Formats: sequence, structure tokens, C-alpha cells
Amino acid sequence: MSTKRFTFVLNVTLTLGDPKDFSTRDWVATTFNVDTIITNAPCPQFIGLTDVQVDVADMLYDANNPNPVWDGVTSLRCRREEMAHGARVLGHYTGLIPAGYSPGQKYTFSVTFQGNK
Repeated sequence: MSTKRFTFVLNVTLTLGDPKDFSTRDWVATTFNVDTIITNAPCPQFIGLTDVQVDVADMLYDANNPNPVWDGVTSLRCRREEMAHGARVLGHYTGLIPAGYSPGQKYTFSVTFQGNK
């Protein structure tokens, strides 16, 4: 039996310079094991992710830090979780406008879940 890589993406449309809380959830019609979560945050302090769930498993939970905030700039290697129903991301856009961008510009922030199917 061969293993195939699978990718699932959640998107949030932001208006640069306009801070906001966000929550997004979507469902997937397959099952795969998440091993990596990646975002396209253009710089540190752009986004704070306060909760990332695969099905109902909290991917950011750490017994040493029960309320973590991940700034989303680099990828997160995570424990393998079965993804049978979907994913949810809660966070906050700080309002930061990265160099090379303009106030009011739309930006699609993405959280990508990768794993083996």
C-alpha cells in the first residue's frame, strides 16, 4: 500500500491595518494524518494563533503552556492526529502592515495542514 501526501487549507481574508479576531472551520471528505501545519504569515507578530484543532484535538496544547500563542511564521511539526472530519483555526490579526504592503490591501491568510493519506 503506497502512502500519498495530502494537503488541506483554511483561508481567512484580512484587510491590512484593520486588526480582527477570526475563526474558520472547514470539513474534508477524506482521512489523513496531520504531521505539519504551515502558514503564509509574511512576518513575525502578524498573526497570533490561539487555537488550532484537527477534528477536536487541540494541536497547540502543551502541558507546560496551556494557553500558547503561535506567531505562525514558521511551520509547526505536530503530533500525528487522525483528520476525519475537519479543522478549525482561531486567531487574531494584529493589524501589522508588513513592508511592501499597503493599508487597506486585502490579504488571504492561509493555514495549511499536511500529512499522509
